Amino acid sequence: LVETFTVPGVVITPNVLVTYPVGLARVVVDNLAINTSTTVHVQYSSDAVLPEDGVIEVSFPLTYTFNVGGISVANVSYDGVTDPTATTTITETSLGISVKAARNDTFPIAPGVLISLDVAFVRTPNFIGSTGSYNISVLTPNGASISRGTLEGTEIGRPSEPLNVQVTNCQADWPDFDARCINVSWSQPLDDGGSPITQYKAVFDKTDVTFGDIVNSVFLPVNDSTPLTITSSKGLQLQEGTIHYVRVEALNANGGLEGLGAGGYAPPIRVISQPSTPRSALFRANSTNRVLVTWFPPQFTGAINPAAPITRYRVEFARDVNFTTMIASDSLFATGEDRSGVSADLNPGRYWARVYAGNSVGYGPPSLFTGTALASPLVAVAWDEAVTPSSDVVLNVLVGYHFSYTVKAFDADVTDTVQLDVGATTGLPQRASVSAGVVSGINGGDANVIARNFTMLADVTQAGTFFETCYSATNANKDPLGIPLTIHRCIIISVELPIMRWFNSTTEGDNLTPAEGSRFSLYPGCVAEVPLHATSVWYKVVFGYEAYVVEFDGSEVRIPSLDGVSIDTSYTTDLLPGKDNFTGTPNNYTWSALLTYQPRAQQAGSQNKICVTASDEWLMRTTRRCIYITTGTCKACLRSGQSLGALAAEYQTDWLQIWATNPRMGNPDVIQIGANAKLINIGVLYKARAGETPLSVSERMYWSVERMVALNPQLTTFGTTAEAAKNRTLIEGQSLCVVPPVCGLICPGEGKCYRQPVSQNAGYVA
Repeated sequence: LVETFTVPGVVITPNVLVTYPVGLARVVVDNLAINTSTTVHVQYSSDAVLPEDGVIEVSFPLTYTFNVGGISVANVSYDGVTDPTATTTITETSLGISVKAARNDTFPIAPGVLISLDVAFVRTPNFIGSTGSYNISVLTPNGASISRGTLEGTEIGRPSEPLNVQVTNCQADWPDFDARCINVSWSQPLDDGGSPITQYKAVFDKTDVTFGDIVNSVFLPVNDSTPLTITSSKGLQLQEGTIHYVRVEALNANGGLEGLGAGGYAPPIRVISQPSTPRSALFRANSTNRVLVTWFPPQFTGAINPAAPITRYRVEFARDVNFTTMIASDSLFATGEDRSGVSADLNPGRYWARVYAGNSVGYGPPSLFTGTALASPLVAVAWDEAVTPSSDVVLNVLVGYHFSYTVKAFDADVTDTVQLDVGATTGLPQRASVSAGVVSGINGGDANVIARNFTMLADVTQAGTFFETCYSATNANKDPLGIPLTIHRCIIISVELPIMRWFNSTTEGDNLTPAEGSRFSLYPGCVAEVPLHATSVWYKVVFGYEAYVVEFDGSEVRIPSLDGVSIDTSYTTDLLPGKDNFTGTPNNYTWSALLTYQPRAQQAGSQNKICVTASDEWLMRTTRRCIYITTGTCKACLRSGQSLGALAAEYQTDWLQIWATNPRMGNPDVIQIGANAKLINIGVLYKARAGETPLSVSERMYWSVERMVALNPQLTTFGTTAEAAKNRTLIEGQSLCVVPPVCGLICPGEGKCYRQPVSQNAGYVA
C-alpha cells in the first residue's frame, strides 16, 4: 500500500516533496505576460536522497509552447550549483511535455537541498489564467519512483508573489487601545503579469498554511506613492496567544478582468496583547536624592501557553498621587529580566511611583506602589547659604543705624523639623536682639525650615569694636534616613569708626576745598565764598567751624564765633561724584558745603583764622581745614539793602564825603551790591612814621582821634581800651585808614586850616 496525502501545491507519495513555503516546491516563470518567451524554473526539496544516477522528470502542461526563440534547453542545479553531468531531454507526450534530467555523477544529493530544473525558450500561454498543473517525478535509472508530486498551475497574466512579506504585532502603550492586530509589510512583486497592479490583498488565517480558517481579509488599493503596508482590522481583535498565518497577493486588471496573482507568505506570527500590571513590591529611599523600587512580573504577559516574554519595565515618579507633577526625565527604565531599579538623582522631596511592564506590543497598565518614598540628600540639616551670612566675612555696622541679618537652616528630610539656637558662650552684643524662630517648609515639607533675624542699633561706645554671635541648628531626626547632626555658624560684625578726608583742590580755580593755610582777603561788606568737600566712609558729614583772631604779633585768640560767617550744606557742584560710591568702598560718599563770610565795618583791618570741621553725625571723628582771611580797611562794599548814606553812617561820615572820595562812582543811587559789588573808597591809607601815635596823626589830619580809633579796629586789642589806643606808638609803615574832613575844612592861607560844619558851606543842601 502507498500512503498519500495532499499539501497545497503538491501531492506527496511515500517520500515527501515539501511544499513551498514550508519547504521549497514551486514553479517560477521569469515573465508572466501572456504569449511571451521566457524561462521556467521548477524548484523543490525532498526528504529523500537523490542518487548519483537518479532521474528528475517534470511534465509541463500543454499550454506552454517549446522551442520559441531558439531550441528549448534544460539544466539542473543544486542549491544554485549547475550539475554538468546531467543529460536533459525534452519530449512531447499526450499528457504534456516531458523534461528529463538524468544524473551521471559520483555522489548523491542530500535531503533538503534546493533542486531546480530550469527550461529556457518556452512561450507562455496566449490567455490569461492558469497554465494547468505540473507533475514532478524523481526516479531511479530503471524507472522506479522515489517521490512524486503535483504542483498547481501558474497564473499567467497575473502578478508574481509579493516579496519580503513581514509581520509584526500592532504597537500600543497603555492607555491607548490594545488593538490585538497584525501589521503586514512587503515589497512589490518582480513581475506585474503584463498589467499594472491595482491593489493588494492580505489574508489572515488562524489555523495553518492551507488558509482554510480565514479570520480577516484586507484590500489595499495602490498608486505609485502608496506604502506597502496593511493592518488587520483593529475592531476584530485577534485572539492573543494564537499563531496566525498571513498571505499577500497582488491584483491586476489584465484584459479588463481583475484577478489575483501568486501569494507571498509571511513567517507565522503569534498575536499577543499588552501585559497586565506588574506586582509592586518595595519602594523606599536609597541613597543621596535617589529611591529604590522593586517589583514582580505581571501574571499575564500578553499571551499564555507559552507566555509572551516581558522585554522591559518603566517606573515613573511624581510628587503627587495623580502624577500631574511627573518629570519624564526622572523615569526609570529596566530590562525584562530586572526586578528592581534605582532612580536617577531626584529633587529632594516625597514621591509616589508606578511601574509598567512592556512586551513586543507595548506597555500595559501600571501598578501604583502603595507607599511613598523620600528622596533625601542625607545631609540632615544645613545652612541656607543664600540667606545666612558667611563666617568668612565681617559685616559692617554703623553707629545710630539699624542693622539686621537673617540666619536660616533647613533639613532636606521633609518629615523633619529644625531647631535654631543662639550660642550661650558668645551671646549677643548690647543693643542687639534675635527674633523667635519662623518655621516654614520646602520641597513638600511643612516645618523643615527655620529662620531667625538678628537686629542691632549700635551706639558710640561700641564704635571700633568687633562682636561675634554663634548659632547652632539641629534636626529633629524623625525619619530613619536622617542623620542626627548639629551644625554651627559664627558671624562677626564690626561697628565701624568713621573715616574722613577732604576732597582737595589740585589746581587754582577748580572750586574745590582750599589747601591748609590758604589765605583770602576782602573788605567789609564784600562776600568771600569758600567751597568745602569732605569724603566720608560709612557716615554722613556734618560741617562746622572754629574762629580765631590773629594779632599783630602773630598770636591767635579763639573767639566763640565770627560775625558774618555762614555754612550752606545745600551747596552742590558737578565737579564731584556727589553722594554716590566714590572710591569703590561701600558707603564712601563726598559731601559738600559752602562757607560764606561777609565782614562788618568794625571788622576792617582784622585778620582771622577760620578752621572748618567735617565730622560724622556722632562726632566720633573730626577733620579740620584752616584758612586765613584778612579784612582790609578804607574800602568797603555795599551790603544787600544798604544805601550809600547808611554806609557813610556806619563809618561816622556822610555820603557826600564818600562820594567825593570816589570820583568815578557816578550816580550814588545806582551801585552794585553782593558778590560782584564794586569797592568803594571810605578814606585814604596813611603810612605811619616811627614814633607817631593815632593822636598825633589825627591832629595833622584835622580829624577826630576817636573816629580814627573807631575806623581802625586793629588799634584796639584784647586788654587795650580805646582811650589807651589813642596814644599807642605806631610801627614804622603801619597802615592807618584816615578820612580827612575835606568838606568840613577851611584853609584861609599861610598853611593854616580849621574845621567848620559842612552845613555852613556855600550851596549846602541838606
